[in-house]
Amino acid sequence: MLKKYFILSLLILFNPWFMAVSDAAEDASEQESVSAESSEKDQNAKTEDANLKEAEAFIKDLGSKAIHVLTAKKDNPAQQKKEFEEIFINHFAVKSIATFVLGRYRRTATTEEKKEFFELFKQSIADVYTERFKNYQDESFVVNHARPAGGKSNLIRVYSDIKKPNASPIEVEWKVFKDSDGEYRITDVIVEGLSMSTTQRSEYSSIIENHGGSLSGLNKVLKQRLAE
Repeated sequence: MLKKYFILSLLILFNPWFMAVSDAAEDASEQESVSAESSEKDQNAKTEDANLKEAEAFIKDLGSKAIHVLTAKKDNPAQQKKEFEEIFINHFAVKSIATFVLGRYRRTATTEEKKEFFELFKQSIADVYTERFKNYQDESFVVNHARPAGGKSNLIRVYSDIKKPNASPIEVEWKVFKDSDGEYRITDVIVEGLSMSTTQRSEYSSIIENHGGSLSGLNKVLKQRLAE
C-alpha cells in the first residue's frame, strides 16, 4: 500500500514537469511543421519565379525571330512561309493546337483524314500568320511580363507589345507551357484580344459544316489554298 502511495505521490509531484515536457515537444513539432511548410512555399515561389523568367526569355527570343521573319522577308514570300513554318513546328504545341481547332469533328474523322489534316495544318498556319502581319514594318518586339494562367494548368501567360513608329503598340499575349522534355511550347497567340487558335477553330468548323460535316471537305479547301 505504501509503495502505491509513493508512486502516486511521485506522479503528482512530477506531473507538471511531464506536462511541460509534453507541451514543449508538441510546440517543437508544430514549429517544425510550420517551418517545413514555409520552406516548401518559399521553394515553390522560387520555382514559379524562375519559370516565369524562363518563359519571358523564351518569348523574347522567339517573338523577335517570328516578327523578323514575318516583317523583314516580304520580298520572298516562299522563304518567309518556310522559315515561319519551321518556327511553328519547333516551338508551338502543334498537335494540341490542331486537336483544339478541330473541336468535335476529330471524333468523327478517320485516322487518314486527321493525319492529312495535321500535315496541311502545319503548312496552312504559316499563311495565317503571314497574312496577319503582312502590313507590319519597322516594328520592335518587347516582352512586358509573365504570370501563371491560374487553375490546375501549368500554363503561363506572357504579355508583349509590337511597337510601331507613330502608332499605338499592338498587344500580343502568348500562352506557353513546359513540356515533359523541359522545353517551352506555345499553345495560343492572342493578338489585340483575338485568339488565333479560337479564330482558326471557328473558321474550320464553318468550312466543315459547309462540306457535310466531313473533315475531308476542310482538307480539300486547305489543299486548294496552299496551291494558290
